[in-house]
Amino acid sequence: MKVTLDLDALLNKGKITQKEYEKFSELSSKTTTSLGFSVLIAFGIVAIIAGLLILEPSAEVATGAGLLILISGIGFLRSESNQWRLLANIFVVLGALLFGGGILTLSEGEPSTLVILFVVVTYALAGVLARSSFLVVLSVFLSSSLVGAMTGYSFASYYLSIENPITTVMLYAVLGIGLHQVSKNVDIKYESIALAGAKASVFLVNFGFWVGSLYGSREIIHEEGKKSWEYEMVTHISPEVFSILWAVAIISAGVWAVKNNRRWTLNVVATFGGIHFYTQWFVYFGAEPITLIFLGILTLGCVFSLKLVNSKMQKTVGSH
Repeated sequence: MKVTLDLDALLNKGKITQKEYEKFSELSSKTTTSLGFSVLIAFGIVAIIAGLLILEPSAEVATGAGLLILISGIGFLRSESNQWRLLANIFVVLGALLFGGGILTLSEGEPSTLVILFVVVTYALAGVLARSSFLVVLSVFLSSSLVGAMTGYSFASYYLSIENPITTVMLYAVLGIGLHQVSKNVDIKYESIALAGAKASVFLVNFGFWVGSLYGSREIIHEEGKKSWEYEMVTHISPEVFSILWAVAIISAGVWAVKNNRRWTLNVVATFGGIHFYTQWFVYFGAEPITLIFLGILTLGCVFSLKLVNSKMQKTVGSH
């Protein structure tokens, strides 16, 4: 556990002696010095890589540089020197990103399942080594492309595509629950990493439900004799069923969050509950003036209720 103390204030109030003040100040200066060196070295490495990529902008250079930096970071970690722990973590995160990005780029925009899986595992392992929640979350989101999830952009428009909603919901529900259980049985320094992966899974579960509530679950079947881009869409689960299941899941998760004092989960559930409600409202009722007024009043009521619940939960120690 890290605690921040104002040594000057403690000395003036007589909470610590002059000798203790000097001792703590010396320890602080050592930590600040090693931190400064780590940051400067990291900036230097980033500058060198940027220069190399400008001189030779290729996926091969990025992959090679990333692998070298990743191996160097792992070497620093194996030395178990707390003085260089920050630098080691920076190297592992930076190296993993460069290496993984280079591998995906080498696939010329169409990476195979094995390539994506390799990068997902690389990010996950590097995230655990560096205790980087960012890399773990990135690995979870990247893995969703294996089941048909993707994003897109055109002029002033962003797209979210979930080709297999039911698979996405089931897979990441299991992953999220599993990572939550892991977080309760691992060393405290890895707890936040497992929880970060579980939280990313929660988002993907809700995205799957969202798309499913609009279009249902559809399986893409290639029609024999037709061109490769022509498909027949076969619906397995209707949007109405998805809407009901999503509502049940949101309510169940909300009740669990309140009982277990999980503020983050409650707020996410409330957010996606609002998205679900708005989506279905406009699908069935449209944007008529009367319905909009009623919807606005209902929304304000939900916001104040959520604020009240958050205030009560905040008073309980150990909320997440």
